[in-house]
Amino acid sequence: MSNSSRRLFREHGRVDHAFAIAAVTENQNWFDPASNLESVEESPSTLIVDVNLTGVLYFTRVAAVYLRQGNEDRSQDKSICLLGSIAAFKEQAGLFVYCPTKHGLTRLLRATRRALWEQHGIRINMVNPSHINNVMGSSVHQLWVDHGLPVNEVDEVAEYVLTLASMPQSPYDGPLTGLAIYVEGGKG
Repeated sequence: MSNSSRRLFREHGRVDHAFAIAAVTENQNWFDPASNLESVEESPSTLIVDVNLTGVLYFTRVAAVYLRQGNEDRSQDKSICLLGSIAAFKEQAGLFVYCPTKHGLTRLLRATRRALWEQHGIRINMVNPSHINNVMGSSVHQLWVDHGLPVNEVDEVAEYVLTLASMPQSPYDGPLTGLAIYVEGGKG
């Protein structure tokens, strides 16, 4: 955590919810058909893996420590929400590195959901939107619209993130943890 985060924690004494909402997408083709025996030896950028997967792994690790502070009796609702993507479970043309990083977040969710809940009372969930009308999706937005595919607005996706944070219990089956919600056209 940064110095300002530590200062805020000292001032307020607790963290209740943590949101891992960061991603970058492809700016190079790892499987460029023009690659040859010489160019393939040049190391491609690992920025997408560093931000989308490694960064979220670090974030989740740090968030879990901050969330469990002062909650030994489990009286406070604590949660982590990961922002995934449709790419977490469905291939997306040309996103050769982005897709596995988002799939990795699904595996992180699955690997931690039971342990975080049982050991610390921390819920972890994930929101997986299809195309969002934002800067990151701007290069494909018109193509998406032209094909009549449903588009998410930023506030629609945020609503699902906030709902997962604010609902500690499922109306059907205990704690609301371990969910991966797909959002398309504003509906989850």
